[in-house]
Amino acid sequence: MCVELLDARNDAHLCSHRYDRKVAYLFAIQIEIARTIAYQLQAKLSPGVGAAIDRPPTNSMAAYALYLDARKVLQDPSVGANMGTNWAKAEELLKAAIQHDPNFVLAYCELASIDDDRYWNEFDHTPECLARADAAVETATRLAPDLGEVHLARANHFYHGYRQYAWARAEFALAKAKLPNEPRVSSFIGVLDRPEGLWASAANH
Repeated sequence: MCVELLDARNDAHLCSHRYDRKVAYLFAIQIEIARTIAYQLQAKLSPGVGAAIDRPPTNSMAAYALYLDARKVLQDPSVGANMGTNWAKAEELLKAAIQHDPNFVLAYCELASIDDDRYWNEFDHTPECLARADAAVETATRLAPDLGEVHLARANHFYHGYRQYAWARAEFALAKAKLPNEPRVSSFIGVLDRPEGLWASAANH
């Protein structure tokens, strides 16, 4: 794999490097690439950001592959027409990922999101569904309380599970600081920033 860094303003070549290691070293390669880019851009990384870069999402390639498959299912353009089926399929993949790595935080975040979406859209508007989302969020928070994806999961849970918009806004702000390029964060903040008169509609959804 060859990685090349260009200056988008003028297409100037900044650096390039070839990585010929096995896929088992995927996370090590990702960390090295991130560190190399930061160095080339002379970026000053805070201790927290540096630690986040150096921490792989999981040590299990099998768990990570299952997680990516679940994300692919959830991002399928047809998800709107097949929500129930897609949620069930993604949930099965995520639970399998957790079997490989019981501490896989990102998998718990996605599991919480699925049940929060089920609850909000009234596919399963039951205390049991909300309790499953509670448990997934609590596990993710216990494992990695400062992770951006965990703040996003908490924000989504407060919004879709409990309609606690002020709490959701606070968590979205924390998520945005850690995940500035995550489109889901910007999308939800945009919803929260709607004109005051539309809040009643959202609350009665």
